[in-house]
Amino acid sequence: MLSEEGSFAKFTFFNRFPKIIQQVINDNNLPTKLVQELETLRHELNQGTIRELNDNAWDVSTWNNYLKPYFGKRWIELPFFFAEVYFYRRILQAIRYFDAPPEKRIDPFAVPKRESLKKVLKLEQQPLCDLELPVKEKLLQSIYNSLWGNQEDLSQLQNSQQEQGQRIRLEEQRSNLIVDHASLVTNQLINNTQQRIDIIADNAGSELLRDLYLIDIILSQKIAEVIHVHLKRHPTFVSDATVRDFLMTLQYLENHSYEAFQFLAKRVRQYLNSHQLRLREDPFWTMPLLCWEMDTHLKNDLSKANLVIIKGDANYRRFVGDLHWEPSESFENIVSYFSSPLMVLRVLKSELIVGITPEIINHLQRQDSEWLINGRWGIIQAKGIS
Repeated sequence: MLSEEGSFAKFTFFNRFPKIIQQVINDNNLPTKLVQELETLRHELNQGTIRELNDNAWDVSTWNNYLKPYFGKRWIELPFFFAEVYFYRRILQAIRYFDAPPEKRIDPFAVPKRESLKKVLKLEQQPLCDLELPVKEKLLQSIYNSLWGNQEDLSQLQNSQQEQGQRIRLEEQRSNLIVDHASLVTNQLINNTQQRIDIIADNAGSELLRDLYLIDIILSQKIAEVIHVHLKRHPTFVSDATVRDFLMTLQYLENHSYEAFQFLAKRVRQYLNSHQLRLREDPFWTMPLLCWEMDTHLKNDLSKANLVIIKGDANYRRFVGDLHWEPSESFENIVSYFSSPLMVLRVLKSELIVGITPEIINHLQRQDSEWLINGRWGIIQAKGIS
């Protein structure tokens, strides 16, 4: 709950939410009326109660059904994950996002996402996919880079990443991993051609660029026949990637002065045109639902994947539930409801983790008291990989 004393949820509510609203105001040339709507939302966090959505979006009636149990309650009484998803949906309502036709809708978080991408393209020396490495090592390196790209989370309003131009050696990347099943998954992928891999994407910017490296290696080396990338249907959680973000990233790569980026973009375009790469935007990923509440259609579709790669903190919370799990609880047992093999690539930014021993927790607590939330530590957890 947001009201839990000393929790990251409460810190988010009192510190991060108001700052994110101010960031939207600062970054967008909004009419006075819409700025006032955002200011009202900021005031409502502390003084108001939960109310229904009332804009022109396709999801209003669905959202209002989810909100019914909370009408009249204070924001601080909401479950953390539900509150976060509702908060970002309320920002879209405040700026009248859905009033415009889809091609003219203004992403309130476009500025930080764009700046993140420009920074990484300026600092990056060479796309990983062009390095001269054996396929297995290149795939392993891509998995690690895809993970650590998740360090930059624009909703945290700080950049915890190292300078992007300084590629981290494998040994250094592994030293801050609490759980590391990367080699297990890599062996499985190299030894068995997969028909389909699904990626539940997280952030735009530098992380999405590293996801493109991973996609390129998997498809160019015929490790899988097709990849489905699941993106958000509308902007949320500040940096979460939408289809528009994906296509914008390709445009930046195509127009970059560095030839290797142009070639990467050309290959990705070819994957899209040949349907080896498919972009998906199911409404589930912008709803306040956990993965065991997934509708039958999406669940059946994901069950066709030979591997589902889960990116980031919020998606991890969707899969295991935003609950007070004992850290020693088995990840495999918790996600046993999900039929496909899974690999989680997650940098820790919230007080939730499973699948680790009390000894590891005690060691980390002595080493770094904020290890669960500061983005320094990561996990690569697998389920259903032999």
